[in-house]
Amino acid sequence: MIAAARAQTTQPVLFAVSTVNHQYSASTFLRDDIAGTLTLLDTSAPFKNPCTPQAIDAKGRFLFGVCGDGLSLYTFDAASGTVAEIVASPFNASTGNTGTLIVAESTGQYIYLIKSATPNQAAQTLYLDTFQIDATTPALIPLNSQTLPVAGALVASAGDPNLHGMALLLNQNTTGASYPSAILYTITFDPGIGAANLDPAGGQRIGDTARSMTISPTGNFLAIGFGQSSGTLNVYQIGSGAFTLSNPVSYPLGAPGSPQQILRWHRRRQPAARAGPHSQSRYGPEFSRHHSARHAEPRPIHPRHQFRLSHSAILHRRPQRT
Repeated sequence: MIAAARAQTTQPVLFAVSTVNHQYSASTFLRDDIAGTLTLLDTSAPFKNPCTPQAIDAKGRFLFGVCGDGLSLYTFDAASGTVAEIVASPFNASTGNTGTLIVAESTGQYIYLIKSATPNQAAQTLYLDTFQIDATTPALIPLNSQTLPVAGALVASAGDPNLHGMALLLNQNTTGASYPSAILYTITFDPGIGAANLDPAGGQRIGDTARSMTISPTGNFLAIGFGQSSGTLNVYQIGSGAFTLSNPVSYPLGAPGSPQQILRWHRRRQPAARAGPHSQSRYGPEFSRHHSARHAEPRPIHPRHQFRLSHSAILHRRPQRT
């Protein structure tokens, strides 16, 4: 699942990817959150590679997608809605392994790719590939690929919507225990220069048997589901200016109650707000890799929020506030 993120787009838009005869293209829609309508702005020419855009940079200029050993790069014209793949795509900082998560950072200088190898609970290796965004050429400049100092089977990954970092959830079993340990590993981005800082603690154990993880679209909270014989949901508050986690609250789910699905978290809306001057959705441009989504609504477990099970890979975007 793709993490939500903010971008400096002038208006809320949605990108829908389609395929015809094994060729991919993207359609850009203007989204009216008050009327609930979509207006087609443009449909791209077929992309050169069989890859699709999955993330956008902080300034709303470029889109990125996992492609081959690295990333494909697409330009985005906000005025016309045109998406076009760069001829030199894809760009790679390493060879082999599987691209898992793309995360941009808030200064618009870098884009990061998490890659994984050796799917084994005890020794799955994770890598962080770093690219600098050359907005003039345009191109991606591979800077380095580094092995993350944490091992385990990757269960979930999520990028901060405020573009300050990312979180990885793993199952780790290096001792042959009956159940693997659920490990939360975070990477933060320097708010001034955009550089990535690895987890100084090497990750933290939160319990047994990691199940699921998500970040709220507004970037205020991170939720993790874990547990073997009985399930638990941990909710952490995310810092406003940095990707820091604090004030964890645990919600026991009982037995059987292991959370098996990735959770999407949406703020409950009040019907009366739709007609007011501030009724526009707080969710902005978004990527949709599916044309339909099925949702199941469980009982809210927090007085101010509700959780929604998501079966589609959707990346929400909204205009950056200044």
